[in-house]
Amino acid sequence: MPRSVPAEEALALLKEHSRSDVSLAAFARSKGVKPWSLYNARAAERRRAMRPRPEPFFELRLEEPAPTEGADATLIELVLPSGLSLRVRRDFDEVALRRLLGVLGSC
Repeated sequence: MPRSVPAEEALALLKEHSRSDVSLAAFARSKGVKPWSLYNARAAERRRAMRPRPEPFFELRLEEPAPTEGADATLIELVLPSGLSLRVRRDFDEVALRRLLGVLGSC
């Protein structure tokens, strides 16, 4: 008689099934597992994969450097935790900067 399986075991079985060439129902039967246990686990994984991921958080410290000769006083320099340095004009477009930081955070 087929048995139900806990989520963790179902995920391991789904990984094993991905390397097989049989249907999920046939695979479940071969393992003595109720097919709906695997169907439910697969659906839960798909839902989890489709959830929007939160935007990465960047800690920014803005420091006003003392102007030096030849320095461009119209720029603000951001130094990200990764060491990446980004210079923007003081009248920057906030939406564009947020979008750029999001892209850089995914790299």
